[in-house]
Amino acid sequence: MIAQLQRVQMHRFLAELKRRRVIRAALVYLGAAFVVLQAAELLVEALQLPPVVFSTIAIATMVGLPVALVLSWAFDIAPADEERAATDAAPDTAWISLKSAIAIVVLIAAGVLLGQAPGFLDPDAEPVSDTPVRRYEIALPEEAPVEFVGSSPLAIPTVPMAITPDGNRLVYVGRAENATTQLYVRDLGEFGVRPLPGSEGAYAPFVSPDGRWVGFFAHDQLRIVPIDGGDARVLVRTPNPQGGAWWGPDRIIYNDRESNAHWWVPVTGGQPTRLYPGRLYPGQASDGSGEPVSTGAEYQPLPDGERFLIYDRSGRVAVYTPATGAVDTVMELPVNVRIASDTLAYSLGNEIFALDFDVKTATVSGKERRIGSELRRDAGLAQFVVSEGTLIYARGAPFRQRRLALAGSDGVEPLDLPPGTYGAATFSPDGRKLAITITDATADIWIVDVDTNARRRLTRGGANLMPHWSADGQTIFFSSNRHSDESTMGIYRKRVDSPPGEAELIVEAPRDAVITNLHDDRIAPVVQQTENVMDLYLADLTTGEMQPVADRPDVSEVLAQVSPDGRWLALTADASGRYEVFLDSLEDEARAPVQITTTGGEEPRWSEDMSRIWYRYGRTLYVMPISFEDGQPVPGTPSAVFNEPLWQNILGYSYWQNPRDGRFLILLDNQPPSMESLRVIEGWRSVGRGGATQP
Repeated sequence: MIAQLQRVQMHRFLAELKRRRVIRAALVYLGAAFVVLQAAELLVEALQLPPVVFSTIAIATMVGLPVALVLSWAFDIAPADEERAATDAAPDTAWISLKSAIAIVVLIAAGVLLGQAPGFLDPDAEPVSDTPVRRYEIALPEEAPVEFVGSSPLAIPTVPMAITPDGNRLVYVGRAENATTQLYVRDLGEFGVRPLPGSEGAYAPFVSPDGRWVGFFAHDQLRIVPIDGGDARVLVRTPNPQGGAWWGPDRIIYNDRESNAHWWVPVTGGQPTRLYPGRLYPGQASDGSGEPVSTGAEYQPLPDGERFLIYDRSGRVAVYTPATGAVDTVMELPVNVRIASDTLAYSLGNEIFALDFDVKTATVSGKERRIGSELRRDAGLAQFVVSEGTLIYARGAPFRQRRLALAGSDGVEPLDLPPGTYGAATFSPDGRKLAITITDATADIWIVDVDTNARRRLTRGGANLMPHWSADGQTIFFSSNRHSDESTMGIYRKRVDSPPGEAELIVEAPRDAVITNLHDDRIAPVVQQTENVMDLYLADLTTGEMQPVADRPDVSEVLAQVSPDGRWLALTADASGRYEVFLDSLEDEARAPVQITTTGGEEPRWSEDMSRIWYRYGRTLYVMPISFEDGQPVPGTPSAVFNEPLWQNILGYSYWQNPRDGRFLILLDNQPPSMESLRVIEGWRSVGRGGATQP
């Protein structure tokens, strides 16, 4: 009985709501509010009003709904008595009239159209993607893992992966049966991989815009091969190539000479053309005038086919226009950048972030969105690739974490020290202590006891690099910018037993100058970089003067050491297009430098009796006998001392001999040189947009 009474009362209440047209008023109000909010969003964006304006309008519309319902009930806007009687006598019909329903539909449609108005006003604008985000991991065969060192002549890490534009195929550098490398193709929708014939020794692959061809480097050659299999073609021979990219359908752009020169070549092969500002397109002469374009190893074509996204070693990201030589900065961060239409993906530490990118204006906007974590980085190079819809990356150890080891002909022995951000180092004259750069918040020199592993800080403040011991073991010489707010680099000295703090400035040099080593505590070879060329100077630590050595235009001279008798300078130069070791007389400037290596070499070091020279090429240390006939050095046959795949170079400085036992201190990477799985993020551009979750 009570339940029946409640139903009757509810029926009467609903009938009263209908009679007073409260329900119709609510529906009409909601439709109108929807239109108002869409229009407000459009106007706020168009007039660049602060976000609080839209928030105020939205709150007002929400507050207005109960007010409208109360007013509709209170004023009883019902039909006249005659019409009411007819209505009461008529059976129940629809809760809302046809005219009211049509009005509500029109209002909602108008709101939808207003919401799409930005797309109509700007044809190039893309709606926020609602692509679902999928994260998973793909396994690679145990016998063919991805190799991050590869067969690069200098064993410099490159990106060993490339992805087709449709995001469905991965091309990667993997291990081959003959202990070298080759290219493999992995369809993301399948489990197996297949090798690409003709790609033995490959590294640094890149894919054509149509996804049908793969470019790569092997044995000092730029080659291309069909992605579905076929004969590989050699396009051009180039010493020490580092990376390349397709430039439209018929050209390839690449670099060599340790990334100091950049070229383009037709995909049919032929004579390469060097990139100079304003001297790049076919038919334009390259007479060698002007300065080479200072850019990084990676070129990423923009959608217009005329410009490239580049970044240099300082972390500057820019858009490069070859036709004019213009380099327009986009952002300045220590990042590795990849582009996919309207989005830039980049790395900071071991994480991947994304920003909105306007291709026309070459500007970034919006809030950075974190895409992935645990990213692998090799020598600072971020190991990930992107297409419009797919991002693939390798997992890795914490950024810049390295290990210390002693290496010799009997093998490599890691030291009992935890991984850290270790840099260049030298042994004390008795071999019992080590001066080494360790980077935490800043780069500082530390003194480490070789026997006990105990350590203490020597410097504090600024970036303190490249320590060297005095002959008596009482003083450390080092490079630092502590006095100059990074505008110049100075050579300092500081007693080993002094507390952290002040140091004596001896020589002030340009910002990109660092000390190589010492001779008699008086002469220091210094490397100074200008544009893409590095030159050697001898700094007199008693007078502060710097004199150029082996100063040749367009030739980089680096990584030098003065001979024990002070008469010769062993140095590295790229005069032949490949880094080789030369001996230059310090007594007779007219005497031509003597080239002692022919298959590549750098970072030479003399033995105390000058009968041998050690040098590194890639991840192998060599020793070469040296004799002198009538005052002229005569090189012998080199032999390998050791090879270590995890050996790391820090600005080219990578080994230091212990005078106590003759072994060499080296830096080891803290992660394996190969990997059997990769992470995949489909729909990565949606992460952080439209409600898509971040990792």
